Amino acid sequence: MITRHLFQLSDTGTFTDTGGPVYGQIKQIRWNPDAGDTGCDLQLTMLPRTGDTGDGWIFYSKANVLGANFFDTNDTGLLRAVAAGDRIQVRAINQAGVATALRGRLYVYVERNG
Repeated sequence: MITRHLFQLSDTGTFTDTGGPVYGQIKQIRWNPDAGDTGCDLQLTMLPRTGDTGDGWIFYSKANVLGANFFDTNDTGLLRAVAAGDRIQVRAINQAGVATALRGRLYVYVERNG
């Protein structure tokens, strides 16, 4: 079974959002912008502890990626994370000196076997 997790991004600086528990392997991410921003970096972090403190690691990071529609799959080697009740934190980071609007939807697809 594949589940889809939606993160609605909207900010002019650094945007951070943490989703609910995820179970399975991250298979694909898709970005669909309302307004393109060529100066944003994207980071996905796996958070295994409640309260976003302590343990956690970045499992996906790309620079200047949010300007247009894109998708990335497990085939690229960038998405190898497996979650067991962990939460995904999404960060969109405007590069230094850039304060353009960022609006769009990031979809994270997770495959759960069993």
